[in-house]
Amino acid sequence: MRRHTHEPVLITEQQVLFGTAAAAGSHRDHHVIAAMSHAMSSVAERWHALADRRHAPYYPPRCSYLENSLMAREMDRL
Repeated sequence: MRRHTHEPVLITEQQVLFGTAAAAGSHRDHHVIAAMSHAMSSVAERWHALADRRHAPYYPPRCSYLENSLMAREMDRL
């Protein structure tokens, strides 16, 4: 039979609690991060949906019978 030669180690209750908390992680922080991530993705999704619905401004086509008068006006400005 094998015998251990080292002395017993005393672990305090605080050390056990600290080790357990480190191993388990913080669930509250995870939920907060998940909620923030969900909120940011919702805002981004809404922003993209609004951007898709925006239309280009309407510019009426130029009438061909005004082309000569518009060109003359611009030439006078020079």
